[in-house]
Amino acid sequence: MAHLSTLMPIVVGLRLAFVAWHVFAGFLGTSLLYRARFGRMPHVAWRARTRSRHRVIQVGMGAVSAVWAGTVLAHVLAPGWQDTALGRPLVEWPAVAGWVVAGLGHVGMVGSQLAMGRALRVGLEESGPLAPQELATGGPFSFSRHPVYVCSMLFLAGEWVWNPSLACGLAVIALMLGFHGLAVEEDRVLAARFGAAHREYAERVRRYL
Repeated sequence: MAHLSTLMPIVVGLRLAFVAWHVFAGFLGTSLLYRARFGRMPHVAWRARTRSRHRVIQVGMGAVSAVWAGTVLAHVLAPGWQDTALGRPLVEWPAVAGWVVAGLGHVGMVGSQLAMGRALRVGLEESGPLAPQELATGGPFSFSRHPVYVCSMLFLAGEWVWNPSLACGLAVIALMLGFHGLAVEEDRVLAARFGAAHREYAERVRRYL
């Protein structure tokens, strides 16, 4: 037991570091990648006059992400949280399963973002300089039209395996619904922008898997 108590701070630190890295790669990392490719940060898109549905969904997901992060912090830093109705584990999973599922999702998310090239989408616009410049169809996009979202959902599923509480589960479901909303909206905008090329792509490749 003493050996386990010695390892626990290390496990907690690794878990928090992994979640923090995921948030970095998903938000700041994407922004830096956008700047490297287009010479400007994506906040330019957020200052645009038009307020797209894509952007509204992103804002809502940002708020839900804060709730999700709160459930993660409470689970690993506040032992009493797990005795509450919202924080109590609903099922028991092997701890390693969460690491494996979330790790695969994280690697897939980053890899898919890198594979997008100039098709990288942040603050989606339907026309003008902020609109998507290319239609990504190769690499992971030959198996799924939205592999970034698929892998992000996989990461969230792994996080719920780590923290199978009601609060975390509700936040994960809300975020997955948000990813679905983003995927549907992106399909609409890309179909309008790329026409027949997107129709052929959508007929050949599923939205998710």
